[in-house]
Amino acid sequence: MDIQFNFNGLDNMLGTLDELSKGVSDEILDRLERVGRIVQSEAVKRCPVDTGFLAGSAYYGLGTSSKKPSVEIGFNASYAVYVHEVKKRYTGVDESRFGKAGNDWKGWKYLERAIEDNLDKIRSILYD
Repeated sequence: MDIQFNFNGLDNMLGTLDELSKGVSDEILDRLERVGRIVQSEAVKRCPVDTGFLAGSAYYGLGTSSKKPSVEIGFNASYAVYVHEVKKRYTGVDESRFGKAGNDWKGWKYLERAIEDNLDKIRSILYD
């Protein structure tokens, strides 16, 4: 029994598949970049401001080195994690715009809240 395969146009097909996968990857990266911009912007709105250094240290970046595209959002200020996690109150800051004030105060959590408060928008960008 002799089995033969005909691969006419295989190079064209592989080229087309490469183009399609690049287009899909570009679309995913575009969507992740939009999510990064939104979350960064919303986190900056929620962080406390004294000198503006913390807010100015916000960043987002696309991770393209692995096979799984990703977006990293954060703050470069050395004290960013402390301010994010601590339950310290700051004089002259209206806490009600950052979440529950009073006895329910959970801390600034500006990055967490930026994501939680925008989940519908994030889902829409990623899945629609």
